[in-house]
Amino acid sequence: HRHLSRDHALLQLSDYIVQRAARDHTDRPQMQRCGHMLIDEICHTLTASRIIPRQLRQLEHFIEHNMSHPLGVRDLATHIDRSTSQVARLCRQHLDRTPRAWIAEVKMALSCKLLRTTRQSIAEIAREAGYDDQFHFSRVFKRHVGLSPLKFRQQQPVL
Repeated sequence: HRHLSRDHALLQLSDYIVQRAARDHTDRPQMQRCGHMLIDEICHTLTASRIIPRQLRQLEHFIEHNMSHPLGVRDLATHIDRSTSQVARLCRQHLDRTPRAWIAEVKMALSCKLLRTTRQSIAEIAREAGYDDQFHFSRVFKRHVGLSPLKFRQQQPVL
């Protein structure tokens, strides 16, 4: 029941954003804030509705705290004392993606957070995300997020 009412609220919020944007183009910052609220709510709903095994939470923590290092499936498997095929199975079953794709997503999510909340240069964020080459980081970021890191930062509301 709670998921139904939460899903209904998300639908209402998204309908409001679409109607308001179609009707009034002058209040772009407010629409962006609404869009960010909607994205936050969707992320929260997806996380809350999915029971994530303890091992995946441990791995996510491991990725976040070691994101400046190149990480592979073997690193994840070693961290939780499992085989690479067991880690791949966990990711497929619970995240519907490969471990490598998941590592990249976690790194990109943290990169987005850094772009939104810090004044670090894109080169510094790239290094923090484990990319020696800022241009490669920018290409990967754009593939995941749909915008270059600079455009992403420019479109964020000032915190």
